[in-house]
Amino acid sequence: MLGGVTRMTISLTVIILECTGNIEFGLPLILTSFFARWVGNYFNEGIYDIHIHLRHVPFLDWNPPLRGAFLRVKHVMTANPKTLRTVERAGVIFDLLVSTEHNAFPVIVEDPTFGSRFFAGVILRKQLNVMLSHHDFSIEKPTPFHRQPHPASYQPDVASIGTLRHRRSRDLEANKTPRVDDKLLESPLASNYCLSYHDMENHYPRYPIPTPMHQGFQAAAHAGCIAGDELYTLLEEDRALWVDLTPYMNQTPYLIQEEAPFVRAYRLFRSAGLRHLVVVNRHNNVRGIITRRELEEEHCARCFRLVKNIDMDDVYPLSGAPPVGFFRKMRHKISRTEQVKRALINSTSIARDGESENERDTTLNELLSH
Repeated sequence: MLGGVTRMTISLTVIILECTGNIEFGLPLILTSFFARWVGNYFNEGIYDIHIHLRHVPFLDWNPPLRGAFLRVKHVMTANPKTLRTVERAGVIFDLLVSTEHNAFPVIVEDPTFGSRFFAGVILRKQLNVMLSHHDFSIEKPTPFHRQPHPASYQPDVASIGTLRHRRSRDLEANKTPRVDDKLLESPLASNYCLSYHDMENHYPRYPIPTPMHQGFQAAAHAGCIAGDELYTLLEEDRALWVDLTPYMNQTPYLIQEEAPFVRAYRLFRSAGLRHLVVVNRHNNVRGIITRRELEEEHCARCFRLVKNIDMDDVYPLSGAPPVGFFRKMRHKISRTEQVKRALINSTSIARDGESENERDTTLNELLSH
């Protein structure tokens, strides 16, 4: 029973042999555990897979869902993601970090002539938090793609201190008088230098957490310091300042076209271990973003029903639906694919009398491309 529930084979056999000391029962135990595993796979999945499903962990199986063969990336992606410009206001970034929990944001270059948003890169949430907590601001709008790490970052005697060695600390209790210019001009960041890699990773594993300014911020910041979290806020006088994202963003992330097959995005996530994947069109405009949540079988099934406007009972009859398990994936893969294909053709009234098989395949491909 334990082998059928946990799907353990060799390890369970070794444990039993060590407990009993009867090595002569090794082969019968191995055969019994394998048989229990096969029987369990026929009825349902293992207990560990069930716990992953109950805890809603976005775990991806090695093989993509069957319904994904009939979907494209644009069908499952999250459209219109939150984006940032290459040079953005500090207040916009702070509000975005407070209102969302996304791990990464696409960086775009806006074209006012054609109204396009060309993709420029991806910046992580932890990088934005470090930039705002270190007050990496500019009074005038900087020119993107022109900043570089500070020379002090390459000196071993000051590498542990970072690029902000001579920066004067900001006092959160200070009044909101126009003294921001004096503070920024005293910082090396007022020049063309930016934060170094050491400045970014010095906060690992607890990165700064954005907290809106309110009456009890000092008490919350003190409680956060006790808990090990570094809280920071953005003064009202700093919200209009500029932040250059180009030195820190990843300019060469993984991309995928919106017309690409769903299976290709799934394979890319599974093989490269990605956490997010930006979707662009053929003009390099940001169209959406994909995470592991969009690649789960449940989300894929919902998108399949919405795109094809078809009831799953017509595709998988309840009377003949195979159980979820190992043998269903191996034995019924080809038959289920043909069944889905026939249901799609019949539901859209494209299987006309006298139509050849090649013409039906062409019509089905035209349906899937829309």
